[in-house]
Formats: sequence, structure tokens, C-alpha cells
Amino acid sequence: MTERTIADLPASGAATRLHILPSMLDGSSKSVTVGQVVDLAKSEIVGGAPEWLDTLDEIAAAINDDDNLAATLTAQISTKADSDDVDIPNLISKFEPQDADLWRIWDSTGLIGERFKTLSFANFKAWLAKIPRIIMSNAVTASGAAIDFTAIPAGVNRVKLKVAGLSTNGADSYRIQLGTSSGFETSGYLGASSVIASGVSVINDTAGFPLSIGSAAATNHGVINLERLSGNQWVVSGMLARSDNTVVAHLAGSKTLAGLLDRVRLTTSGGANVFDAGTVAISWEY
Repeated sequence: MTERTIADLPASGAATRLHILPSMLDGSSKSVTVGQVVDLAKSEIVGGAPEWLDTLDEIAAAINDDDNLAATLTAQISTKADSDDVDIPNLISKFEPQDADLWRIWDSTGLIGERFKTLSFANFKAWLAKIPRIIMSNAVTASGAAIDFTAIPAGVNRVKLKVAGLSTNGADSYRIQLGTSSGFETSGYLGASSVIASGVSVINDTAGFPLSIGSAAATNHGVINLERLSGNQWVVSGMLARSDNTVVAHLAGSKTLAGLLDRVRLTTSGGANVFDAGTVAISWEY
């Protein structure tokens, strides 16, 4: 193709890719085509934009043809929860389901408001409340006639009692009792505990969930699981095994409380024996 300068262009008519423009860098006769100029300009405008956002039409579609995008984004951002208003670590324990649509929000001062699951933020909170959370308390050294774990928060669905190297100074069976803000309940426990040694024996205890230990100074290890069945009804299952002898004790039962569970006690059936060794810990799950 023969190169031409601006002077060679026709006086009228649209330019084509065959027309030539001087580079105008140093006044030399070096020239570029109109197509090259357009391609260079397009390259500078597009830059590193992806193929699906390298035209004005694609950009407009991406922002929903909003001619006031900044104001729209500002308005949407203003609806978000402030960090001071959302205490994520303590959020879940402050919700209590009332029915299919209503969640009540609680804090240390009581009821502070209501949110409905039909609202997007409330839906988010309802979803958060369904996520299992496990809270672990500090392990304690076993001592005294009873080991009490109190201040278990409302809304807990599972409680786990764990023991290692646990023993007492007597032969009374262990007894696990549940309680509410009114205190520990001492009746209405259903179920039994079986002990497997040289033979099998079974015991019942309506004053608590029993676990037979066999003898004084028996060293026990294991886990007792409590799960909320519905309302304030709880079921229990667990097992302890002795490390000083070939003895295993199993437990299963249920108990309906008069209110919300907020405490668990580990004691003995006679109440006179005391714990003299071992470690006990509790955890709960929402």
C-alpha cells in the first residue's frame, strides 16, 4: 500500500482505514493508518479489562444502567449493621425461637427487641442460631461431696460431662442431677445403669441418673451425654470404665425439668462419699 499524508486526503467524505496520518513526533514523513490510531486508542481505553467488560454497553449492563450508581451504592451500604451493633461472639446465645417466624432477641437486661425471619437480616440471624456452637468450660479437680456446673446458658441442646481418673472414698454409685434456676431437681429421673464385671447388674435411681462404680477408690474414665429431646425433656446416655479393674458401667434415661436447664451436678447416691481424685469438665452445644 502506498503511504499518503494528510494533504493527500480528500476534501470531504469519511476517512477509511486506507487513509494515512503523519506520526507528528518529530515532523518526519513517518505515518500511520487511521486503523492503527483507532486500535491504539482502543487499547489505551480497554487496558486490562476482561473481554466481557471491554465495551460501554457491557459496563452499562453490569451496573444495571444506573445513571446514579454512587448514590445507589451509598444507600445500600447505609443499611448494613454497624460493628458496634452486631456482637457476633455473643449473638447466637441471645436468640430464642418463639414460633416458625418470630425470633426474640435477648441480652443481659432482658428482651430488647424482636425480629421476624421474613426480614433478610433476621433470616441471617436465624441461620446463625442454627449453627452448632460448642462451649468448653474449664476442667476442675474433683473434690467434695458434689461437683456443680452452673450458669449453663438458655438455648443449649446438648451437654457433655467428661471425667478422667475420677474416684471417691466410698462405694456409693455416682449420681447425675439436672437443675433449673430454681435449683437441682431430686426426683422424676427415669432409666437405669448396668454394670459389667464378672457378671451384669442393673440399678435404678429416681433421684438422679445413676452410674455404679463398684467400690471405694475405683478409678473411672468416660463421658456422659445429655441431649434435649423437646421442650424441657432431656435424655441421657453414657459410659464409664475403670482403669484399676475390668469393670464397665453404662447409663441411659430421661428427665423432664420444670424449666430451662442451667445446671448439672455430679454427686453420689448416699451424699456422704466425697470425691478424692480425678478431673471433671463440661461442655455444651447450641
